[in-house]
Amino acid sequence: MNIPYIQILQRLLTPIFEEIDGLYFLREQVLKTNAQKTILAIKENIEQPGIKAPNTWQKSVIKRNVEGLSNYLDKLHQELDRQKIINYVDNLNNNQINLNHENDEMILFVNSYYATIIYDIVWADNISVSDVINITQGKVNRKNLEIKFKHMVKHLKNTIIPYLKSSSLYNTKVNRLEEAVTAFNKKLYKSASIMFIPATEGLVKSLGNYLIEKQQIDISKMKKSLHSLDSFLQHIPWKNDYSIDIGKYMFITGNYIFVSDYNIEDKKMIDLKTRLNFLKRQYKDDRNSILHGDDVSFGEIWDLYVNFAALKEIFDTIKYYDGLYNQH
Repeated sequence: MNIPYIQILQRLLTPIFEEIDGLYFLREQVLKTNAQKTILAIKENIEQPGIKAPNTWQKSVIKRNVEGLSNYLDKLHQELDRQKIINYVDNLNNNQINLNHENDEMILFVNSYYATIIYDIVWADNISVSDVINITQGKVNRKNLEIKFKHMVKHLKNTIIPYLKSSSLYNTKVNRLEEAVTAFNKKLYKSASIMFIPATEGLVKSLGNYLIEKQQIDISKMKKSLHSLDSFLQHIPWKNDYSIDIGKYMFITGNYIFVSDYNIEDKKMIDLKTRLNFLKRQYKDDRNSILHGDDVSFGEIWDLYVNFAALKEIFDTIKYYDGLYNQH
């Protein structure tokens, strides 16, 4: 149950230690700073700047963000206690995290309105800390993203395309990826993005059809249409057979796991829908905008970066399942 705001505000405005108290004072200030940041993050999710009326997936993500951030605010409020701060500092050892940071402050990135709604990119494998910080503030450094293209296209040419070309399941999707590379080399970024979209969708459908067989899923009596990629991922009862790092899980889903809730294992089992759920959110909206020629996207560099990143996530998923079912 969330603590009333007036109680949180009272605690934020009430000094616990003085500056001469050193590490105790520092711990207090870090907790209060994060509480203020969390309140701002909740406010952004509630006010939804830049959106007139959130769609279905946005409403769901905003609700999740607010719940996660509210729970974090409760935890910060509970830690803003004199004896708890003393115990925390006194039990630190030289190997523990710097007191300038709080254990769970990563939730401010994972449940950021801008990072999960407006840009929705924290799932990308090579997104940097500086990129994420900028994005949570509603800013994008496009030059920084463009610098990543050289490595991304190299990985596409030297690793992804040869791997897919050698597979009977995926080799028919390679032509479009090769055309995307050609368009990229001519700096036709929008054209490259257009080539990526059907290729990545085709790869996911091929992977899904393969998993239907391997997971022994009976879709013959399903009443839902599976024509679109969205419904294909959503309605098929995929098995939880994908092992993923907890950190990666939090960033692709936005479901933050507090340090106090960690168990001994650092892995989580998920299904295909969860692994590729980002394809059903802002990626889908941007994809539709590109294909329909609507000028509502964030620019060619951003679009291409998102498509490069999506392909990398899909490729990693394909490789995992190839290894799991001894396909490749």
